[in-house]
Parts: sequence; C-alpha cells; structure tokens
Amino acid sequence: MLDVRGVPVSYDNAEALERYEAALKKLHQFSYDPTPDLEDIMAEYPDFAMAPIFYAAAIAGGSAGRYDPDMQSLISQAEKIGGLNDREQGLIAAIQRRVAHDWRGAQLAVDSVLAEYPHDTLALHLGHQFDFLLGDALNLRGRVERALPYWDEHIPNYANVLGMHAFGLEECNMFEHAEAVGKEACERDADDGWAHHAVGHVIEMVGRHEDGIRWYGTRKEHWATGDGLSIHNWWHFCIYLMEAENYPRILEVYDDYITPDESADPESLADSTSLLWRLMLHDVDVGGRWEANATRWRQLVAEGEGGFYGFNDLHAAMSFAAMGWVDDLSDLEDKALKQAQQSHTLGQIAREVSVPVVQAIRAWHAENYESCLDILSAVRPLLVRFGGSNAQRDVVDQTMLVAAIRGRLGKRAVLLANERIVRKPAGPLALRLSERAHAA
Repeated sequence: MLDVRGVPVSYDNAEALERYEAALKKLHQFSYDPTPDLEDIMAEYPDFAMAPIFYAAAIAGGSAGRYDPDMQSLISQAEKIGGLNDREQGLIAAIQRRVAHDWRGAQLAVDSVLAEYPHDTLALHLGHQFDFLLGDALNLRGRVERALPYWDEHIPNYANVLGMHAFGLEECNMFEHAEAVGKEACERDADDGWAHHAVGHVIEMVGRHEDGIRWYGTRKEHWATGDGLSIHNWWHFCIYLMEAENYPRILEVYDDYITPDESADPESLADSTSLLWRLMLHDVDVGGRWEANATRWRQLVAEGEGGFYGFNDLHAAMSFAAMGWVDDLSDLEDKALKQAQQSHTLGQIAREVSVPVVQAIRAWHAENYESCLDILSAVRPLLVRFGGSNAQRDVVDQTMLVAAIRGRLGKRAVLLANERIVRKPAGPLALRLSERAHAA
C-alpha cells in the first residue's frame, strides 16, 4: 500500500493510514503531541508496523536519553510484526543508531531512506531533527534541498517541507530567502508552528525586534496553542521583549506559558533556563523562579540526562549555578567527564564541548569571570557541535560579554560588544551591552 505521498507502507488498511496521516500532520506542525494518537492506533491495529516506527521516530527527534529503552522496545515491536519493506527497515536502522548514541550514523541512515523515497516526510522530519541536534546547519538546509526538486504544491505536506527548508536557510544565514520561504509555508499551512518559528528566527537574527513582536503577537492563534513548539515560540517572543526592556511582560509570559512543571522535558526546560539566565545577565530580579527550574533539572540529571547531551548540560549547569548548588554542578561535571570517555558521537560532543562549558559555568559561579571567559572563548568555535540554533547559542555570547564586564576585563568586553553591535547595529540590547562594556 502507498501513503498519500506515494511512499510504500507494509500494511493495507485505509482507515489506519488515515489516522496515521493525522498524527503525522501534528508532528510536522509541532502543534500537538502525536504519541497518544499513535498509542490508540497501535492498540487498534497491532499489525501496523509503521505506527511503532513512527512513535520511536517521534521520540528520537528529541534530545532526551532516558527514552532509549522505549525506542528500542518500539522498533523491536515493529520487527516482530515482520514483512517490513526497505523504507521501514531504513527508518529502524536510523533509530537504532540514535539509540546507540551514534547520532552521525543516524543522519547517514536517514540519507539512505531519502535517496530512495524523497517524499518520505517522516524520514525528512527525523533527519531534520538529527541535523538540529548536532548543529549541522549545512544539512539542515541541504537535506531538504536534496529532496525539494521532487516536490510541488500538489503533494500533501509540501508546506511543512517548506517550513523545514526555511529553518535550514536561516541557520545558514540566508535570511532574506529564509523569510520568504517561511512566510510562504505559513500561508500554505497557517498552523505550522515550525514555519512560524523559522520566520521568528530570521527576525531575531537580523535585529528587527519590533517586527518580531508583531509577527508573533498578531498570529497567536496559529502557534500559541498545543503542547508542541508553543513554549519555544513564546521564548522567542520574550527575546524580542528583552530587546525592548519589557521585563514585566517577559515575567508574565514566563509565569503563564514557560514555567516548567514536574514533567518538563529538556527542550522546554532549556527554554525556561535560557530566559531566566539572560534576565539575570541584565540584572533583572526573577524572584523565586529558579527553584522549579533547577529542581526539575536535578530530577532529569538523576534519571540519566546528566552528561548525556551537551546542550542540555549547559542549561542544567546554569540552573544549578543560579541556585548555588555546588554539589549538583560537581556531579554534572563528573557525568560529562564520564560521557567524554565514550567513542560515539555523544562522547565526542562531551569531550569537545560539554565538559568545558560546565567548567566555565562553575567558574562563573565562583566569580572567576576571567577563567569563565577564557574557557568559553576557547570552546566557542565548537559550540555548534552540541546543537541548538544560532539564537539559542547566543546565550553563551552574552555570558562571555557579561563575564568580561563583571571581571573588569574592559578591553575584552569592548571587543565582544563591538562584534555584537556590528552584527546588530539597530539592536537596543547590543547598544546597552556596548555602553556597559565601555563603562567597564
């Protein structure tokens, strides 16, 4: 049987496939969690192998490590059904490499699937997420571009493919093209949260914060609902508000939409951490908001996330430093050092990035700002390797600049401020940081 894009599926049931497509749409839009729908599909159609494969792929696109046994169980369930076609086997191979912490190998496995089935949007989505997690901007753009000649507006999910392309273009600093493609994606699918997010990134990177406030503020019904990317899009909204120094509104948004609960995953928790840390860098009193954030990081570190993935380690370290939890910082560094001994992709990331950034935040907490700046300056060219976006990694740039200011390293602060103000000459935040640097 073929799906609506002509991609083969080893199960012949039109109703099951229709429900599968509805769940896939949620995944591509980053609107609502598709996994409850997939659980229902698996219960009602136990021989539909693509349902557990999809479920495993949805988990594999995230940064958490504690779900590895769940992914392995799901792909084992699919393999027991049997009769899998080469596309389904290729997706399983990619997920298995993800579970084995060979994330580069997972990228290559997805390439093999897309070479045969360029209309496979689940594979395209999964590869796009791997590229993001590894900070691979060239593949964020190139993976979609390799498939795009096979697509047109008559093929279902074309808008979602454009949204992925827009984000890849933006991460390669092709801002004008990215904005045009992202807005076209939003016109074709008004509820595509990823496409809205791609346009939001462009507006952030070129320093048009007032446009950003309008972009998100006038389109809330399309991105602010659901349990998918809405928290991250609220985070972007707050980044624009920070340029305008509208700190009361940021704290309102934080309390209403970003505050972590006891089930928060690393992705949303990194957003809340990053926002609080940026506010702290600019001497904004956030009250007792750090406690819930740090408590959840402590739980996640204990559940196996500590030392697993460098981007998350950075944010956990920031949270522990903000709370003054020295023992937790030390434990996190030990876990990162243990991961650094491994030969797989995540071990390489830990060696090159995770360990030094945790050490830098420990130096910050000890008010050894010169050491913090030295460590971050050395590791800065490698930061892309632990994933995230250019906008997310900017928290490190801001930390370096404020470390130079607090450490009375005036000339180094001015140089960093110069870099920022040349990049965003109209940005109020860049101007304020430059004034602080010159005063130092």
